Amino acid sequence: MKKVLTLTVALLALSASLAMAGAGVNLYQGDCGPTGNTLNGPGTGSQTFTVPNNNLGTDQFVCSVVSPANLTQLVAVETVLDLQTSGSTLPNWFQLGTGCRAGNAAFDFTRAGTNVFTCNSVWKTSAVDPSAPSLITEGVGGANRVRFQAVAAVPAALTLPMDGQEYTVFVLNITQALTRLAGSCTGYNTGACLVCNMLKLDEPAGVGDYTLNHPADGNWVTINSGAPNCPGSTPTQNKTWGAVKAMYR
Repeated sequence: MKKVLTLTVALLALSASLAMAGAGVNLYQGDCGPTGNTLNGPGTGSQTFTVPNNNLGTDQFVCSVVSPANLTQLVAVETVLDLQTSGSTLPNWFQLGTGCRAGNAAFDFTRAGTNVFTCNSVWKTSAVDPSAPSLITEGVGGANRVRFQAVAAVPAALTLPMDGQEYTVFVLNITQALTRLAGSCTGYNTGACLVCNMLKLDEPAGVGDYTLNHPADGNWVTINSGAPNCPGSTPTQNKTWGAVKAMYR
């Protein structure tokens, strides 16, 4: 009987270990993963900006997660993404914080709650606060980089099972405005790499948070053939992030 119990415990431990091994973050363009669906087409790990003459259109970068544990009181998520370009400095087109194209990149947690993508939503409904605080900062980690940070919460705690399934968390929208014609920003066809460096799943104090900084399948997207050392990763802590979380609190 003792041998059977020992074997059962060992199998349970192995099962948990395997589930943890599959946990992580994904970032794809157009959908939540490589399989895709008939509405959005397959998600892809690469993107080439082919911009029409009218400067219209928006590229969607979809972040999803495979949970590392059975979360029963998920109340918020925090995320950090870094974009690195192939040159030594950030081209005007990628200056999305305070530069040439400020205001043309934004997080969308509400759309990620409507199940329009292949994966089910972490949020299950669109009840995520649409005014989730975010910060876009140029030059973090190098002159050719831009960092995107955000935190979003729900009014009532949710469950997120450790079932091996992939769940959509948010969308980072980058518009194609100011790309062509008079007054445009130069450098839209520069190679770049966008990486989801951190996704933190928050539960109430004392319950336990989970920080994910590794891919389930792929946590980066190459843009216009990419950039050297893609995915590029830098430490996710900096002074300005405290200000973003203070806005949420």
